Amino acid sequence: MIKTVQRLIQRFGFEIRKVDNFHLKPNREVHIQLGRFPLVVHSRSPLSVQYTKQPGYGSEFGRLATALAQKYPALSVIDIGANIGDTAAIVKNAVDAPILCIEGDPYCFSILQRNIAQFGNVTAYRQFLGDRDETISARLEKSTWNTTIIPDQEGETAVVQLLRLDSFLKEHALSEPYKLLKIDTEGFDVKIIRGASGLIDAVKPAIYFEYNRHNMDEIGEKGVDTLYWLKEKGYDDILFFEDNGQFILSGSLSDKRLIDQLHHWVGISTNIYYFDLIVFHKDDKDIAEQFIKSESKR
Repeated sequence: MIKTVQRLIQRFGFEIRKVDNFHLKPNREVHIQLGRFPLVVHSRSPLSVQYTKQPGYGSEFGRLATALAQKYPALSVIDIGANIGDTAAIVKNAVDAPILCIEGDPYCFSILQRNIAQFGNVTAYRQFLGDRDETISARLEKSTWNTTIIPDQEGETAVVQLLRLDSFLKEHALSEPYKLLKIDTEGFDVKIIRGASGLIDAVKPAIYFEYNRHNMDEIGEKGVDTLYWLKEKGYDDILFFEDNGQFILSGSLSDKRLIDQLHHWVGISTNIYYFDLIVFHKDDKDIAEQFIKSESKR
């Protein structure tokens, strides 16, 4: 019956697709396998099926960590928006680097603590980050699985304490050679980058982050301005990945036309919801060129 209806409506240019409605799934913990590591995840989180549907999802981050570790054997990683620890597992499957995990959502943090117990040299802190040290009123959307902070002075809001990454590291006396910085915070990514100005100046880490125009627009973030701010900090090579991890292309932060066009396109695209971006400092031009070459062949 469904196939008959499908064929009928396809004549008019439409089709029926089955989509996952995670809110209707049983409210329980499930287990997924990510490389060598079993992870606990909430059944209502998309991560509960993401790695099964797309086994290579996020694998580019492991390859990035491996490439950096070849030049920097003392590599340490900062994972902001660590969620349940899946990115930490990706790193640990690739290289045995120390990882600092930062996650603000209390429920995700509790799962994160359990999952990272199987790793060596991984620490976790519960904290939301931003571009200023401040306390704000905000709506917390998608809590318990992908918390999205929407600053809001009205309606049902929560009080959220934000710290700059620079302030957080100083407060906890953390000073590892963090040559890899990963951020996945649903629109707050560029704010967090600007709040890491001291770390960026001192260490010049490769930065992997989500570029989500929809969420940035919601909080009044332009996004592209921060990319040009990074250019002034000495960053040059930039890599664009689809939201499923597929490499698209690379370019230079000096190519304003390319950056502006891609910034506009991802805001209106109905096929790709966001980019994952990697930016390299000019000091790591050698790593950037080799990584671009290898990703282009995948």
